[in-house]
Amino acid sequence: MEQLPYISILLAVRNEEENLGNCLDALLALNYPKEKLEILVGNDASEDDTVAIAEKYSQQYDFIRLYSIEEKLGGAEGKANVLAQLAHFSKGEFLFFTDADMEVPVGWIRDMLKGFDAADVGVVTGVSYVEGNGLWNTWQAMEWLYALSLVKVMAILKQPVTAMGNNMAVRRAAYEATGGYEQIPFSVAEDFALFWSMRKVGWDFRQLFTVGVLSRTQPVKTLLDWLKQRKRWMQGAMMLPWYWQLALVLHSCLLPVLLFFLFISPQWILLLSFSLISIRSFWIGSVLHFLRIKKGLWSVFYFEPTYTILYSLLLIYYLLPVNVEWKGREYQ
Repeated sequence: MEQLPYISILLAVRNEEENLGNCLDALLALNYPKEKLEILVGNDASEDDTVAIAEKYSQQYDFIRLYSIEEKLGGAEGKANVLAQLAHFSKGEFLFFTDADMEVPVGWIRDMLKGFDAADVGVVTGVSYVEGNGLWNTWQAMEWLYALSLVKVMAILKQPVTAMGNNMAVRRAAYEATGGYEQIPFSVAEDFALFWSMRKVGWDFRQLFTVGVLSRTQPVKTLLDWLKQRKRWMQGAMMLPWYWQLALVLHSCLLPVLLFFLFISPQWILLLSFSLISIRSFWIGSVLHFLRIKKGLWSVFYFEPTYTILYSLLLIYYLLPVNVEWKGREYQ
């Protein structure tokens, strides 16, 4: 008889009426025994029909439970506070995390569990794909996959970077060893903070980059939303060691710098710029092929100029003295 661990899926939601139903439908379709599974939904002061949707599912399925989070636990805030409390309510040997705008594949739990191939592996993270048509949405999909593929390369080299909180699983023992979100110094990039807290107390990690854990997420709708989202993520990146911060900045600015020097030494810089574009385009095409994603390859023709412009804007926006905005709240 198959011996499977008990799993808790933690889902923090705030104003997610557009996405929550699809997310829960995907979780219901998981090929994992329902008697070994619980789905905990934590409502974070939603102002739309999120609660009504969650209640409908919780009334129909006894392994889905809805909690309205009103109190603050320890130093946690916002999403981190919701997840901290859901973790206390949960019973699973492994805690799985996803977001309401995600749709996970049917084999998500089983394939993620394969990452816990050693007793010291505390966190496993998967790969996500931005869904949608059109130039803007397709560019986001390529940019997301490109970034995650670089994180995967670092994981292969045993260089930890981060875990993605919308597609992540942690061993309960590893989570509790950190003291939980209520004891971790608060960050708007709560997944990054948890990942590095587990690393600091000695737990190993795995990043899976396979079709079996490839989840779909929704694109951000506007450029301003994208800048706000990335500024929040950069709060986590700025917690990396200084050399990683420098590498990220140089990577984002590399093509603009090369184009600047084009006026000084046009022959060599033009060759380097063309080589960079070719290598990055080939890389993205290879990632799409590996993950069996059939659409989006044509976006390599406009990926590079868009990437250059938007990341230049992002560096400017990050330096602006404006607070991080997240789910209708502002954080300094």
